[in-house]
Amino acid sequence: MGEHTPIRMKDLAKQLGVSASTVSLVLSGRGDENRIARDTQERVIQAAEAMNYRPRKAPGTPSRPRFFGIFLPADIVQGPVAQIFSGIEDYRRKTGTEDEFLMVPYDHEDLARKKRLLSGGSPFSAAILVGTQEADVAFLRGFRAEIPIAVLNRDVPGCYCVLIDDYEVGRSAAEHFLRRGHRHPGLIAPQYTSKSLGLRVSGFLDYLQDHRQALDVLSNLARGENSPRGGQAAMEELLRSDPQVSSVFVTNDNMVTGAVRAILNAGRHIPEDVEIISFGNLDVNRWSDPPITSYAYPVEEMLCDALDILARSLAEPGSKPFSRHYAAECVYRTSCPREGRFLPRRDTP
Repeated sequence: MGEHTPIRMKDLAKQLGVSASTVSLVLSGRGDENRIARDTQERVIQAAEAMNYRPRKAPGTPSRPRFFGIFLPADIVQGPVAQIFSGIEDYRRKTGTEDEFLMVPYDHEDLARKKRLLSGGSPFSAAILVGTQEADVAFLRGFRAEIPIAVLNRDVPGCYCVLIDDYEVGRSAAEHFLRRGHRHPGLIAPQYTSKSLGLRVSGFLDYLQDHRQALDVLSNLARGENSPRGGQAAMEELLRSDPQVSSVFVTNDNMVTGAVRAILNAGRHIPEDVEIISFGNLDVNRWSDPPITSYAYPVEEMLCDALDILARSLAEPGSKPFSRHYAAECVYRTSCPREGRFLPRRDTP
């Protein structure tokens, strides 16, 4: 390096034999939360001081506002809209940024139609993709994006990914039902396919398969459209296929109100006859009668982190995309308590 040539982050990373993202996380004080070894953190800090490293500009204070595209499914009104906006506001408060944001709707499995907005001539500095499905992921795998992209809750090569462990969510739901003594578990899932949805389903079924000696019926799986109507039809199918079904994991909150209606229409009670756990923890779960136990994933935190990751990527061009994982928390409510054993109110029909 010349006497007056500033040290770049990638130079520091190369000198240490670590990634530029590791250096960035350590120097921004986020080494512990990203589980970077303490000795590695100390090496980074000592090397930065020894080499007189100075960032070219603070990630949260760009010389001019950046323009982020937030790509959302057209039916996002059914999803976590409020949490997405909260994540943007959290990012703004955290960084004091003047960055601008534009919501871009797209149809499920039709993201390819928006490829111009992810290319070099795009008005966007970077993009966040929400609600992508398998066809969208397939498009991204074969598409050379010219702006940094972060994908929420999907694992996509070449993109920054912020996602939860969906497989563990499915196993956790199955484990809870078995621990409560259910021998006739049921599963409801949307008809569309996505890797995260598939992992939730397979995690649930794999856990039951591993503990099949505790079951009378391995599992009942019903699918329907991703809506209350689809949830009702799927629950009606479950009740026909196994009248003794006593617990149901609904893998998407959009279907849970329909599942509840089908149970009540059949003369069953929640949780006395059928216990329910859903995924998503939308407000519908809190205000349902009875309130529904549901897995919550930290949408606000994930969205805020995705914006922060993209901002750092823009500040350090050429940094390699990575994945960051989050845990989903089960919020227990009346429909399926945390403790105790399932005690049917009466014999089921």
